[in-house]
Amino acid sequence: MEKKTGMILTQGDEAKSITAIFMGVSINKKLDNPYAPSAVKFSFALSDGRRMVSLPASGETAQQVERVLSRSFQLNEEAQANFIEKWDQAISNSSADRETRYIITGNILQATPIYKGKLISYTTADDKVKKGILVPPTWSFKENARHVVVPASQLGKVLRGLSVGQSFSMIKKVSFMRQRGRFNIIIKQHKTYQMIYTDWDLINLMEQSDGFQKVSDKMKASFVDENLDKVLDILSEKYSINAQLDREKYDFEPPEEVPKDDNITAEALKLFDQDKKGFDKRLSAQAKRQKANDKKAKGNLKLARMRAKAILILQAQVL
Repeated sequence: MEKKTGMILTQGDEAKSITAIFMGVSINKKLDNPYAPSAVKFSFALSDGRRMVSLPASGETAQQVERVLSRSFQLNEEAQANFIEKWDQAISNSSADRETRYIITGNILQATPIYKGKLISYTTADDKVKKGILVPPTWSFKENARHVVVPASQLGKVLRGLSVGQSFSMIKKVSFMRQRGRFNIIIKQHKTYQMIYTDWDLINLMEQSDGFQKVSDKMKASFVDENLDKVLDILSEKYSINAQLDREKYDFEPPEEVPKDDNITAEALKLFDQDKKGFDKRLSAQAKRQKANDKKAKGNLKLARMRAKAILILQAQVL
């Protein structure tokens, strides 16, 4: 079935179909093999919020093109007549059944590895154009609201709280393992992450003078506890490394100073100071009592030895 540019088609699945206009075939002749199925794209203008899609003529998208053709057989000439003039009405009909969708905003660079979706431009209520990540319709706000994205520079407390042998993974295939007095840092060996494990600012903080060592398909090194914050700062500032944590488990550092209106804590600190002042005196008295007890025990031991000796002499005389 031959399809011409501008022909009206039906695009979608059996549950819902929308009207589309075939815009033509795109071929990039700069490629080595421009007529390979994967290089040939069929473009469609859609009457829903997607507006335009381009489908390569290979794989699953090729099957989608075939479904578009098969579902479009039902469209007769009458349905296609003067449709361009009715395009605005088609858009309005496609938008009648609205749905709630979510856009991830803020630091898009850090959000990209975590939230899967399409980068879009959107207009706010005050006519400002911004960019965000349009997540799939199946994305659940309730489920994802349970988590918080934390930059690597704020994960020091989390990593120090790990047990020996316990590991913690971040994005970009970076993970840490707790050891006694040190941490192992493990990064997947791949050209995408090569800039991280070849960073000399990072290598200079490692125990290994020659940097990361290859272990299987990973690059591994270790560093002492004191360098943890420096390592995390580099990962956060230079490579935007972060991690997704359960919001309930992630807690912030408590305030260092005790609130002045905390009467119970203030009274406890007062008693502690008083107890500390009398500690040396009590310790001296305890030492004197211990010395007296040792002297008494020594005298009792001497008396017991004398009695035992007398008994032995008496027994010898009887014999």
